[in-house]
Amino acid sequence: MPFSRKKTPLAGLFCLAAFVAGCGSVKPTGQVSGNVTYKGKSIESGEVTFHAKARGFAANTNLEGGGKFTFLQPMEVGDYEVYVTPPRPEPTDPRKGPPPVVKSNIPQKARDIATSGLTATVKEGLNDIPVELKD
Repeated sequence: MPFSRKKTPLAGLFCLAAFVAGCGSVKPTGQVSGNVTYKGKSIESGEVTFHAKARGFAANTNLEGGGKFTFLQPMEVGDYEVYVTPPRPEPTDPRKGPPPVVKSNIPQKARDIATSGLTATVKEGLNDIPVELKD
């Protein structure tokens, strides 16, 4: 039996709704914030990165005063490797020599994902994750 023109748009709408419903699997997320410390003192500047290698995802954010950090976008629930890097030097005129070295009390070990040994678990909802750097 041939389709009538009146039923074709309705069939198309039904197929579109079925397609969208099948693609709607939303993974749980958590909002992440925390504090970075080293030897009991807050790290005042730098960048913290959460990396989920198995999921191919990484997010980073700047440290605020008092070592606090907040990721603006929710992150997928799960386990992450964490590392912390010093702030990047401000761009300078290359004709005036290299940029000044940025001094930081972030241990070298914590600056690399391969050596930091830091991990975090993001759970659904609000997450306050303390990051304690070690030598």
